[in-house]
Amino acid sequence: MSAGSRRETLDAIAVGGGAVALFVALLLHQKGMRVALVAASGPASLDAAEASLKLEQNMEREPDARVYALAPDVCSALLRCGIDIATLPRAQPYKSMHVWDAAASLQFEAQEYGWSSLGLIVEHRVLLAALWCAVYQAGINCSLAQATLQFDARGALLEIGAERMRAHLILAADGHSSALREAAGIALQRHDFLQHALVFNVQTAVQQRCAWQRFFDGNTLAFLPLANRYCNIVWSMPNAAFKKRAALSDAALLAALQAASQGKLGALAKLGVRQSFALHQHHAERYVEGELVLLGDAAHSVHPMAGQGLNIGLRDALCLADKLQNIDLSSAAKQRSLRRYERERISETAITMLGINSLHEIFKAERGPLALLRRGGVDLVHRIRPIKRLLAELAAGKTAGWP
Repeated sequence: MSAGSRRETLDAIAVGGGAVALFVALLLHQKGMRVALVAASGPASLDAAEASLKLEQNMEREPDARVYALAPDVCSALLRCGIDIATLPRAQPYKSMHVWDAAASLQFEAQEYGWSSLGLIVEHRVLLAALWCAVYQAGINCSLAQATLQFDARGALLEIGAERMRAHLILAADGHSSALREAAGIALQRHDFLQHALVFNVQTAVQQRCAWQRFFDGNTLAFLPLANRYCNIVWSMPNAAFKKRAALSDAALLAALQAASQGKLGALAKLGVRQSFALHQHHAERYVEGELVLLGDAAHSVHPMAGQGLNIGLRDALCLADKLQNIDLSSAAKQRSLRRYERERISETAITMLGINSLHEIFKAERGPLALLRRGGVDLVHRIRPIKRLLAELAAGKTAGWP
């Protein structure tokens, strides 16, 4: 971006190098807005972005340990931005989902609802490379630098080294420890699940098309299918259990996983690089402060058991772009639109959090009323098709026809 372009007032500046920041920049650019992107790191040119994506096309390359289960509505929105998730390296549709514990099981089949799949599994590394390609191809101005939020008599602005950038909207999609959110003084509600997630890839005996999830002893064990018989494992467990399992050798951990999966995926082999992270939830008390708007992890995070984290963040971007349609950002109508965005996203995110947390509490209970509720409730959902379809539509983002 040239120094001259920095002096003008842009329509929006998206801050962050993750999927949500890149996606919202693309969406607003498509609507004809003057948009810039500021990220602490990323490819410095289209050539670099394309080289990164080309590297991922080597199917012998081990998949990224961090993956996303993208819902159909999100995949459709990305396609409108020129990103076809289904064609990305090692992306894998999953056509069914099987959830089980010691007492009950529940299965969702895409064909039961006339859908081609329940969603697509894509690696973090691959998705980011595709988004960066799309951003550069769109001609969006990008600055790879740290940005600092400041306020003056004219409102919010960004300081990047010795230069300043001003816009009608500053979009904070800079992650769960958002510096922009902190600078604006927006408080968070936090909850620690007292758990860690252990994340890695394994190879299975046959190619998987089903996403599996098991609940046992306070653990949540998820298997997400990838191409080339790879399967991504997200194993959430109490902190004490994590300390023991994290210390296991690869062979011992693979044996523990084989036992925990109860043979659902057959023989498992080739344990990949491990990652781990503590599990907590946070929710910003507000999403808007003047010209500043929070999106994605800057606004919220949820337990990974339902695989909805990135889907919620990308839906933030979709909602904001929709609310800003045909709005004069220099007028009072901007704030009314931002408040509508804030109300809608806070409400929907809070409901999603409540649902995920309720499921977490119900499935981690080994005895007592919650355990009884789980056994009866899962069986009830399995037998009453409208309830089961409603849950499937909620996870898939197919709620446009709901009242």
